[in-house]
Amino acid sequence: MVTTNNILTNPATNALLADTGALNGSQTSLTALISSEVACIVFFEYMNAANTVALYSHAFIIGANTSQQFDLPGLSYLVGERFRLRLNAGVTGHVQGSLFYF
Repeated sequence: MVTTNNILTNPATNALLADTGALNGSQTSLTALISSEVACIVFFEYMNAANTVALYSHAFIIGANTSQQFDLPGLSYLVGERFRLRLNAGVTGHVQGSLFYF
């Protein structure tokens, strides 16, 4: 499976780059792929079932004009929880994030 909000132009603070939506409880491996023409910080977040609290968050610092891949193996989660990529601050330019999970 793959999820992305496609290429975003001039995204605002807290823009979601990718969101798996509510998942069935299990274990998965994720790959996050982030491309940006401007320097930015993207948070990988593991969200609760109500999608209101980040149970875990990690900042990925992305350089200008780069694509970076992050492999996240063996993640366990409960029914309804989700994973997402969230832009920390609005930027002027293009950014795309994708989550591949299997």
